Amino acid sequence: MPRSISTVSSLTRTVSSTSLKSLHENPVPVVPLQFRLPKPEPATVKQIKNGKDTTGGGVQTSISEIPKRKPVPPPKETYQDGPSLENGTLKPLSTFERFKHSFIQLRTAWPPAAVINNLKIANIKENLRFNGDKKKQRLFLGGVIGAVFLLILIIGLAAGLSKQNRSPSNLPLPTNHGGPYTGDLTYYDPGLGACGIDSKSSDAICAVSHFLYDAVSTSSNPNLNPLCGKKLRLRKGVKSVDVTVVDRCVGCQPTDIDVSISVFTQLALEERGRVGVEWAWLEDTPLRAPTG
Repeated sequence: MPRSISTVSSLTRTVSSTSLKSLHENPVPVVPLQFRLPKPEPATVKQIKNGKDTTGGGVQTSISEIPKRKPVPPPKETYQDGPSLENGTLKPLSTFERFKHSFIQLRTAWPPAAVINNLKIANIKENLRFNGDKKKQRLFLGGVIGAVFLLILIIGLAAGLSKQNRSPSNLPLPTNHGGPYTGDLTYYDPGLGACGIDSKSSDAICAVSHFLYDAVSTSSNPNLNPLCGKKLRLRKGVKSVDVTVVDRCVGCQPTDIDVSISVFTQLALEERGRVGVEWAWLEDTPLRAPTG
C-alpha cells in the first residue's frame, strides 16, 4: 500500500472514532422534518371567471382587480298613511276654505307690499331728477297738476249731471196722448217687473194699474204688453218727473201710479208714503183714457 493512502486511512479512522465519541457524549437532538408548500399566488378575477382558481382554499382577489360599480341607493323612506278622502279620515274642504288656502299661498309667494312700495318710490325719485334739468322738472310737475285738475273737473261735472238728472223739472203735462189724470202716487221696491225688465230703486220707472195693463193686453205673455216701455210724466205742484212703465200694480186704482223711491222723493217726502199726483202719457198708447 502506498504511504499516502495509509496516512489517509489512519486519519479517517481517527476522525471517525473521535466523532463517535463526541456523539456518545453530546447526542444531537432529533428535529422533526417540516414540509412547506409554496405560497399560492392570488387568483385574478379573470381566472375565477374561467374556473382556473389554483389557490386551493377560498378565493383571494386583489382589491385593485375588483371592478367598481355604482353605489346602491338607500331604501326609500316609508310613510304611514295620512288622512285622506278615501279612508274617510279627511273631511273635504269647503269653498271658502279652498279660497282662503289659495289666497294664503298667493300672498306668501307674492313679494311683500312694503318692498313693492319702496321700489315704486325709489323709481319715482330716480325719474323725477331728470339729470338735474330744472326745465324738465317744472314741465313734469305742471303736467301732474294739470292732470289732477282735469280729473277733479270731470268728477264734478259727472256728479252735477247725475244730480241734475235726479232733480225734478217743471214741465207741463201734455194733452195730445191721453191725460192729464189725477190719482195717488206711491212707491215700491222694484225688481223684475211684469214687462220682464229688471229695475233698481234708483231708476226712473213706474208701474201702472192692473186695470190699464190688462185692458190693452194682447198676449198671454205679460212681457209683450203694449204699455211696456211707454213713458209718462208725473207732476206735483211745480215739480215734474218723466218715468217709464216696467211693471203692473195690483193694488192700484185705474189712475194710481206706483214709482221707485228715487222718483217719489223728487216729488214728495218719503215719510208721507202716499200723495196725490197728476200725470199724462208722453206717447200714444192703445188705451186713450183709463177705465174702471
